[in-house]
Amino acid sequence: MLFRSIGYNLNSGSEEALVYDSMKLSGQESGYMKVNSRLNLIIEIAQGIATVIGGIIAEYSFPVCYIISVMIAMIALIPAVLFVEPDELKEEENITVGIKEHFKICVQIIRSNPILRKILLYYPMVFTFYTIVFFYGQEYFRLLGMNKIEISIIMLLASIMSCLGAISSEMFLSKFGNRAKYLSSLLMGMGIIMLGKNNLIVSVIAFAIITYANAVLYPIQSKSINELIPSKQRATIISVDSMIFSMMMIVLFPLCGIIADFSSLHLVFMALGILQLLIMLVIQDRKSVV
Repeated sequence: MLFRSIGYNLNSGSEEALVYDSMKLSGQESGYMKVNSRLNLIIEIAQGIATVIGGIIAEYSFPVCYIISVMIAMIALIPAVLFVEPDELKEEENITVGIKEHFKICVQIIRSNPILRKILLYYPMVFTFYTIVFFYGQEYFRLLGMNKIEISIIMLLASIMSCLGAISSEMFLSKFGNRAKYLSSLLMGMGIIMLGKNNLIVSVIAFAIITYANAVLYPIQSKSINELIPSKQRATIISVDSMIFSMMMIVLFPLCGIIADFSSLHLVFMALGILQLLIMLVIQDRKSVV
């Protein structure tokens, strides 16, 4: 788990920076939203397939699941070593001086850009609520009487909704503009509140809505960040976004678990949904755009 976390952090920011700057280099950055949506679609399809297959295999053996995961990770090394890095992303010749100056510039960019600061707070908070619901959602459905295979089928449905969200993200932004992020957050918040009903059918529908809204929101967040930051600092500032998300998870994830132990998960979900809607209303009332 330790090495896996290190791997996630090394990947965080790097993949988006590589895609965005590769497109920028070829004069195609205007199509980033479409490409990012398609990449998310591929990820959602892969995760959907893996969730069902993993759920079936886990019913018999968890170690086999991990062994297969390791094999897939090793296969992923093949395309990874074939990536070509744009010149804008390459390191300075003096790496010590380069890293020091790099982080200094990143801090200056964040300090001087209030819109970027709000983006780096708003989106990680929304995604934190989604992630808490997603992970505890599996335990939630188990408490509602579902077995591993049935839960994997629910997760497959959620992945299908995520695929639809990834496909429609560009259209969502085109139609609703700046309001797209608020509408997505509204859908997600209402879906989380619906989980508080503690009813299986309502909960499955709510879970599908939540995963759809999250998939719509992710490319919008990526586009809004990438447009505000220069190429050389892109990967690091995107990683700051991931770091803020991780810090929020460190605090809120166990806190929600403790509260659920003393009350129930459905009450925790209802509280998270209400909190998300309140945060959205506060930010929406601000004069400056997030």
